[in-house]
Amino acid sequence: VSDTADLNTDVIGSPGTRPKKRVVVADDSHLVRAIVVQALKSEF
Repeated sequence: VSDTADLNTDVIGSPGTRPKKRVVVADDSHLVRAIVVQALKSEF
């Protein structure tokens, strides 16, 4: 979560310098982690 917040802060602080795709990837990975955690919890 901290990594995603750092990426968002960097992008907001310097718009246009960093590609937005990096933020999207970070958000996607966070969503994937949440889905995996929910799947594991549902199994156990």
